[in-house]
Amino acid sequence: MEYSVTVTNPVNQVAWKQVVTAHGYEDIERRLQDSARVVNIVEALFYPVRTNEHFAGDLFFPTCTNQVPRITNIIARNILGLVALVVDIASLPLRLATTFPRVFSTKSKEENLFYRYLLDNGAPDDLLSCVSVQVELEKKIETMDKDRYGRDVKHVEDSHESRKIYFIDVPDYDGALASGHSCHSSDIPQQPMPRTNSSP
Repeated sequence: MEYSVTVTNPVNQVAWKQVVTAHGYEDIERRLQDSARVVNIVEALFYPVRTNEHFAGDLFFPTCTNQVPRITNIIARNILGLVALVVDIASLPLRLATTFPRVFSTKSKEENLFYRYLLDNGAPDDLLSCVSVQVELEKKIETMDKDRYGRDVKHVEDSHESRKIYFIDVPDYDGALASGHSCHSSDIPQQPMPRTNSSP
């Protein structure tokens, strides 16, 4: 049996791979469950999503800042941009009221369990400085069996799972004002796809 995790910087494609034990593989899966949420457009109207350098944009004009620039059609972008501006201004009192609770309650990047795993296991700074990383989990299990003639047959089952992991909460750009244009299609975790090979 072979287990491994590969973490990639989505910007410069710097990759870091580590072969782990079965216990280590389970620990990584547990840590990935702690990955930060992708906040939808409605939630983003009620409180500022990020409290880092994007705080001002998320506080005052979250829809204009995070959604409108993703619209590819120029006419639709201009029209919806005006609508988004009105919505952002109208909902600003809600975000102002929730600003202080959000600032004090939001988790920092360093509190993310998978970030801690990367830090503790010597991942490069190119990964630790990211807001998000692409994670690939691979599992290969080999078993021996007998065919109908009594010969040994090796079965190899490969399982591969890929997902995008955020270390902090981020606004969701998918399926909002983008008219079907998906900016982060890889944000949705993909289900493992087992592949079985048999060889005598």
